[in-house]
Amino acid sequence: MQSAKPKAQKNGFAQYSFFPELFLNLMINKLRNPTPVQKKTIPLVMEGKDVVVSYKTGSGKTLSYLLPIINKLQSHSQINGARALILIPTRDLADQITKVLKAFLHKIDLRYTLILGGHTYEGQFESLSINPDLIIATPGRLVQLLTETDLKLSRVQTIVFDEADQLFGESKFQNELK
Repeated sequence: MQSAKPKAQKNGFAQYSFFPELFLNLMINKLRNPTPVQKKTIPLVMEGKDVVVSYKTGSGKTLSYLLPIINKLQSHSQINGARALILIPTRDLADQITKVLKAFLHKIDLRYTLILGGHTYEGQFESLSINPDLIIATPGRLVQLLTETDLKLSRVQTIVFDEADQLFGESKFQNELK
């Protein structure tokens, strides 16, 4: 009787079965293995579960949600309406997220736009004409666009509240958790 060979287990980012272009972008960016926070978070996000993450700066939290979002969306949708929304408290954080996002969109046709206070309203309104798949926004400007335009978020499948403690007010957020 022959013994069955055990299936080879995928290691590193290969274990998540990202689509080929995204996996290639991981290799281009010299990322082979997920960080501890990514190991815990990516599988849950890919399963569509709600996740609350609190980890130190530089731990890889942004990729913990960006990689599953990119993997889920994969390509630009011709149907009008964003499919993912990332709410953030500051323009600086928006710049950081955008920098990371760009590094993983090489040869991937996903469109995104930034909706931020402090930038021209007209330019942001215009940016919606590209039919973004992903919107990165600060709450105040997003609410303004929702009330003053026909922007609809009914197609959004994934919402990220990055730096939720700052978005919702740290003390109020902590009181809600107790």
